[in-house]
Amino acid sequence: MKKDAFYRVKNNERLPWRKLLFSVSKQFQKLVNPEKEVKSNSAFVFDDTIDQRTGKKIEKVSYVNDHVAGRKKKSTLGFKNLTMGFFDGKSFTPLDFSLHSEKALKRRDKKKQYNKERDPKSNGAKRKKECEMDKITSALRMLKRAVKHGFRAKYVLVDSWFPSKDFLSTVRDIKNGAMHVICAVRRDFRKYSYNGEELNAKELFKVLKKEKKEKRCRKKNFALF
Repeated sequence: MKKDAFYRVKNNERLPWRKLLFSVSKQFQKLVNPEKEVKSNSAFVFDDTIDQRTGKKIEKVSYVNDHVAGRKKKSTLGFKNLTMGFFDGKSFTPLDFSLHSEKALKRRDKKKQYNKERDPKSNGAKRKKECEMDKITSALRMLKRAVKHGFRAKYVLVDSWFPSKDFLSTVRDIKNGAMHVICAVRRDFRKYSYNGEELNAKELFKVLKKEKKEKRCRKKNFALF
């Protein structure tokens, strides 16, 4: 088999890559967890990373925010790769991912970008449309798909970028509150209800410290409330 055969497979928009990945993950779970036990520390984990590219002619490529690079280089050419993994209590398995565009290129560069006509019902066309979707919507769709495929967990673990009232309520509504959200708290204007008071993160931390509900983890150097 020559390399052209592999390229034809990769370029075939009808191939169900998402379904294939779920099938592999299900087979793995049958080996490591045949009783389908939901462990107390099991979790769906979401995170995004930058998929850096060099060519402006790549389909749907854009400038994406790079918070790791620092102030001088705020954006990088490429995609944001949103990935969902599944931790069953012992092992970690990749379940799903989506690529996302952010800041569009200049008009003259956009005109030169590769564009392929696809059947609107094909998997490739759906992936292309998904590229323009916001990451939170994509994450919630991934989570619902995973649950539909039979994966179960106690928690959904995300960083401070994801949490919003809609995100939390949507996760809690799945399977009648079967999962809780573990997330970092944003230190911004949003309010949290605590003992009848509406407090932002900074105010909440002060109240919890005053009530002596803070615990320090010396090993990892963070505070727990």
